[in-house]
Amino acid sequence: MYDSQAVLDGLSGIPVAFLIIGAVLFAGFYGYYIESIRLGLKQRTYCVPVGANMFNFAHDLVFVAMFRHWFHEVDHWVFKAFWWGLVVFMAMELCIHAQTLRYGRRDLFPKLGRAHFVLAYLGMQAGFVIAFLFLLSLLPGDELFLVKISISVALNAAFGLAFVLRREGSSSRLQAVLLLVGAVTMFFAFLPLLSPFFESAVYRSLGVLAVSCAAIYLWIVSRSLQRRRAVVKAEPAGSRARSTDVNEGPASPARS
Repeated sequence: MYDSQAVLDGLSGIPVAFLIIGAVLFAGFYGYYIESIRLGLKQRTYCVPVGANMFNFAHDLVFVAMFRHWFHEVDHWVFKAFWWGLVVFMAMELCIHAQTLRYGRRDLFPKLGRAHFVLAYLGMQAGFVIAFLFLLSLLPGDELFLVKISISVALNAAFGLAFVLRREGSSSRLQAVLLLVGAVTMFFAFLPLLSPFFESAVYRSLGVLAVSCAAIYLWIVSRSLQRRRAVVKAEPAGSRARSTDVNEGPASPARS
């Protein structure tokens, strides 16, 4: 495991490089969620995989709940800023939860009524929080949550690929690009900058896997857009004006 104090000391020595790379990383994932919320509103659906959003929310909830650890024990401006950043990120995760609860019942649990669906969904989120706390107990040396956040990024890429394979048309190219930028930055710039621990073969392999999933995700979305452009181009001029924006995919019917 990495040396927490060495990481903190290193952060004090490379502030400019860290700020630039950190800004790219945050822009990637903030942008991914903002675009997902916008697309969900437009298509009246949910556009972040349920498992990914639930794991992200569990991670961020536990991180934010550990206020004393970050502000009094770690006591470093980077992690204090990160704490505030995750408070904002949790608000976006809650927006995705709201969209999923509003539009996702028929897609996720079609045999359940509204009340039972909500209870099942909340139970799943509670299960993710419990699972994350168990993960926390398995990684006592990960005091700065660097391993856990890298797991979160890898899961986002994997869940994202599974999501677009199952629901092609519910993702935009911008979403895919931002997810790819986040994965590349996390595993091949951000983490290696902090500790040699993240330059190991295991972490490089995890990074290659995450980036590969994100790259395939982008390829599938791009291929889908090309097909839709071809269809729109072949349509008569009168019906072309009524076609859906080919950059974003067909609007999904409202789900209740």
